[in-house]
Order: sequence, then C-alpha cells, then structure tokens
Amino acid sequence: MKLNQLNIPTALPFILAGKCTLTIKSLQSGNHFTYKVRETNEKNDFFFVSVLSGTEDQYRYLGYVRNGVYVHGGHKAKVGVNTPLHLAFNLIFNLAKVGKNNINAELYHAGKCGKCGRKLTHPESLQTGIGPDCATRM
Repeated sequence: MKLNQLNIPTALPFILAGKCTLTIKSLQSGNHFTYKVRETNEKNDFFFVSVLSGTEDQYRYLGYVRNGVYVHGGHKAKVGVNTPLHLAFNLIFNLAKVGKNNINAELYHAGKCGKCGRKLTHPESLQTGIGPDCATRM
C-alpha cells in the first residue's frame, strides 16, 4: 500500500469523520479527483460533498451525505449528475459502505486527520486517515 493510500472497504469512518479530504484515482484512465466531505454545524449525520476544480482552494458543491446515503445536489450542484466527478464519488462511497474494494481505483487521504484536520504522523494514522486522539473519540 502506498503512502496516504486508504483501503476502500474500511474508508467509511474516514470519509464521514467531519473534515475529510480524499482523492480518488482511476487506474484505467489515470485521472484523479479530490473531494472534501465536511460535517455541517448541526452534526446530525449530515455532510456536504464538494469537488476540487482548479487551484487548491476552489471546490464546487457536488452533493451531500445524510443518514449514510450520498445524494447528488440536484440543481444546486455545480457538477452534473452524469459526470465522472459525481460517478467516481458515488461508486467509492457506496463500495466503502458495503465493505467492498474496487480494483480499478485507489483512494488517498491528504495526510491530515479526517476529523480535526491536523497533520498525520503516527504510522497507524497514515493507514486510516484518522489521528490517534480523534480515533479514540470517534
């Protein structure tokens, strides 16, 4: 496993940690997409999903996760429902939910804790994407 690579079947806690930044890479095309999954202030199992477009801080609204279900943002989304950006996240999220892998894609974290956003340094944290302090609180 490569540095910062996540195991898709066990990635759901990282994705829904609250401040997750993840990259999905297609092994067929070599394309990669970076997403942010942020918990809302209500903390009622509701997360906004956005996708990187352009430079490091330009993310566009894609959809949301509520009660463990990912939904495209409809007419408010800045990315279409039939685009690779939506389809890739939808596929990886649903595979992570059921604990299955995808041999055609790899998933990476940004080297920061998916819960608090601090830099990861602990070897186990680099495998899970969640720091040891946050892991004990989750």
